[in-house]
Amino acid sequence: MNPFSEIDRFLDLRYPTRRTLCPNRNQVTRFEEIGNQISDLLGNEQDWKHSAEITYKIVDSVVDHFPENIFWDFDYMIMKIVGNSAYSEQGFRQSMDLTVEKILNIFFIFGKNSSIKFRYIHDFIYGYDWLKWMLEKKHPGDEIDPYGVSFLDYIGHRGMEMISLIAKNDSNYPELNGLYRNPFLFSRSDEDEIHLLKDLAASGNIPIEAWDRYANPKSDRNYSKIRLERSEQMGIQRNDMPGSHKT
Repeated sequence: MNPFSEIDRFLDLRYPTRRTLCPNRNQVTRFEEIGNQISDLLGNEQDWKHSAEITYKIVDSVVDHFPENIFWDFDYMIMKIVGNSAYSEQGFRQSMDLTVEKILNIFFIFGKNSSIKFRYIHDFIYGYDWLKWMLEKKHPGDEIDPYGVSFLDYIGHRGMEMISLIAKNDSNYPELNGLYRNPFLFSRSDEDEIHLLKDLAASGNIPIEAWDRYANPKSDRNYSKIRLERSEQMGIQRNDMPGSHKT
């Protein structure tokens, strides 16, 4: 029995119509299929089962911290984490456990139970957070892996900085009294988020095409600026929430 099937059963009860940004599909890749791909990659049943346990932790954390998340393309994330761990000098389990511990901490810092309180993980899994780091924050010599230690540590540290700013009621990151935070200049209501991201995916303007396990993360253009420009072209409402400042 495929141990990843349990993840599908868990999600089917809560999100039976999970969306994908893949322009050629209407439904996300099921975790059972991702599990089959991982089995082919590893060839080790115990590591395969451990991968399923770790993937379940990731998914369960998303459900807990981002219950209103819309798009659920985990193909690239899971395959990348497993692939990195399979070739790590630390050893498979130690490498995977360390990476996922960092990811779970990031979800905790940015999710609905935090003062940051973002609604979606879209910017994380589709590469907008990684893109900003690549274009503005990455230091020479840092690995460029979207799920490598350099980037994950940066995001965790940045999240703690934001929490500190919110505690001071900073103009860019004010206290919002429990509302979901949107620091971007365009609306990210469910309807607008779906409309805009699907348009960007269809035109090849997503930094990480997370529905593709073989995706090549792109930082050749400023896809965040393209997203803002496209939101304006599509007539998506400007964001009037306090603290809106980001492209």
